[in-house]
Amino acid sequence: MAASEYTFYDRRFSLAWPVTLLLAVAMLGGLAASLAESMGADPQPPVRWLGPACFAVAIVPLALFLPSIRVRVTQSEVVVSWGFLELLNSRFSLGSMQRYRKVSFSPLRDFGGWGWRFGRGGARCYNMRGNRGVELTIAGTRYIIGVDDPDELVHAIEQATGMHAASPHDDPRRTG
Repeated sequence: MAASEYTFYDRRFSLAWPVTLLLAVAMLGGLAASLAESMGADPQPPVRWLGPACFAVAIVPLALFLPSIRVRVTQSEVVVSWGFLELLNSRFSLGSMQRYRKVSFSPLRDFGGWGWRFGRGGARCYNMRGNRGVELTIAGTRYIIGVDDPDELVHAIEQATGMHAASPHDDPRRTG
């Protein structure tokens, strides 16, 4: 994305705060339990910190990547970034997009949960919460971007491309 490109849409979607709080409490509880266990049997000093170190190595990256996705629409692409550091990105060129439409879906039934997921027929989903979003079709592959405000995302893509969204009822998987 060029620095001079106009941004039509820029939103960050996080886990609901009670879920984030629950995850934080679980992480702290796990760390406390790991510390207590490793110190209880009076192991040698390097071994004492093995449990907490493994816990930190496993949990800290998850804490940095899991809590949010950011969705942006520029003049040339839709970008979905993962986590607060935005180290993982999926870029969808607007020029190669065949169609897009507003959709409702079941994260559990259609994709096995929330996050960056794969579904039937090669479909992919990027979703933190909820069951609404926008489906992009690029090279025959369906990409669903879960957002709280699908009408705004559809409007932004329409502004960026000049192309109208397909009807939410027009499902390309149906035959005849």
